[in-house]
Amino acid sequence: MKPLFLPDLIFIFLVLLLWPLSEEFTVIGPQQPIVAFVGTEVTLPCHLHPQLDATYMEVVWFHGQHSNVVHRYKYAQDYLKYQHPDYRGRTEFLRENISHGSVALRLHQIRPSDEGKYRCFFESPSHYNEAEFQLKVIGEFTVIGPQQPIVALVGTEVTLPCYLHPQWDATYMEVIWFHGQNSSLVHHYKNAQEFLKYQHLDYRGRTEFLRENIYHGSVALRLHQIRPSDEGKYRCFFESPSHYHEAEFQVNVTGIGSAPHIYIDGVGYKRLHLVCTSTGWYPEPEVQWKNHKEEPLSGGSVTMKKVNGLFSVETSITVSANSKENVSCVIGSPHQSQKKEAHIAWSDGWFSNIFFWIVTWIVSMVILVIIMLFIIVFLSCKLKKAKGNPNIEPVAPTPNKVTSPFLRNNEEHGFASSP
Repeated sequence: MKPLFLPDLIFIFLVLLLWPLSEEFTVIGPQQPIVAFVGTEVTLPCHLHPQLDATYMEVVWFHGQHSNVVHRYKYAQDYLKYQHPDYRGRTEFLRENISHGSVALRLHQIRPSDEGKYRCFFESPSHYNEAEFQLKVIGEFTVIGPQQPIVALVGTEVTLPCYLHPQWDATYMEVIWFHGQNSSLVHHYKNAQEFLKYQHLDYRGRTEFLRENIYHGSVALRLHQIRPSDEGKYRCFFESPSHYHEAEFQVNVTGIGSAPHIYIDGVGYKRLHLVCTSTGWYPEPEVQWKNHKEEPLSGGSVTMKKVNGLFSVETSITVSANSKENVSCVIGSPHQSQKKEAHIAWSDGWFSNIFFWIVTWIVSMVILVIIMLFIIVFLSCKLKKAKGNPNIEPVAPTPNKVTSPFLRNNEEHGFASSP
């Protein structure tokens, strides 16, 4: 058997050393486009499958159609001789897990020109492979909110949506909803989490941030237990490290009150005074009296009272009973088409019956007053007459003569009683 010399031993050692690298592998990069903001930094990760030690492999990132060299790793170190000038001083190779086949490139001071396709290339002595992915750079964006006023019902909930155009990942943006002229802070999202330290007291415990589609730049705020004070202008504000924008929209709050109630407050000659009441409206409701043809009736009066932010309404009108028509009281919100109404109807017999009892009551009262006046006058005259004759002696009362049947019988026969 031929003895082994030192060159042979070195060759065998190198073969054994490189043996694991002779396996085929696949390079896996980001499966979704990576979003970067102008002026910030971004990390572009890649890894091998199956896991292999890539310490002595060559790793290169290319960019664009011309395959500009962004960063190159070779001979177990950075090799930047052929790096494109646009990337000099802006790249950082992250190789903490390179022994497991996982590396990343950090690109600093993002520019609009950094957008586009990237290729992450691995090469061993016996095999090579690459992964391609997309980098999107956000410079300016527009925030789009509701284009029409949102109507919210008192006591319920409402959703206030906003989204970015073009679509960008807003996970690491700052998102705020403001309300009113004083810009009260309704809800604050920052550093990929809710930040409610400065939330206005009126909204604590009533807001819910919906971020299921935040990766596409679409979010929403759900506001619970709507109050009349929630009405007004809202601003949906987005801010990235390099840009900010906001959208403004209107929320109209409405409260649907109770069913109107009509009652008769007074009766005149062939006329009725009707009163209609309802509570729980917001804002001030629209009030109308109508006849059976749905035609508005004029001459009505309206009184509004505000209780706990909601309006109570009382309206009245005087109508003729000769019309023989139904009369309706209609109350509705100016923000919604929903209305509530009540109606009242009467007939000649119904009105005549009421009128008869009213007249009877009035005549009875007049007769009673006349009788009382007569008694007062009579007593007054008698009293004056008594005061005008003071010398008249009062007549002594005659004693009652008591006779028994026996005496009465004697008198009838001519016998007188003894003194």
